[in-house]
Amino acid sequence: MLTGAALTGESERLRQRVSQFFERLETQFRQILREGELTLTEAGGRPVNETANLLMTIIEGHIQQYVRTGFRQSPLVGWDKQWQLLAGILKEYS
Repeated sequence: MLTGAALTGESERLRQRVSQFFERLETQFRQILREGELTLTEAGGRPVNETANLLMTIIEGHIQQYVRTGFRQSPLVGWDKQWQLLAGILKEYS
């Protein structure tokens, strides 16, 4: 449903609500990232909007991959190592 695959023929209102869900999630990421910047000892740091968008892209990609594999490959396969890579990259900007 979140990928839009199950929404064929569904009302436009349902499509808008799914889109709104992802927009709100990205906004929440932005807020968390901005709050994190406020606690850093040095001003500035990571680009908040771009980082939030990157996280959303990764989440949507995992959901899409899960659907594409017929719900056989868990979206969490390899997540621990992927998160380590992402966390390292994000720390470089802080």
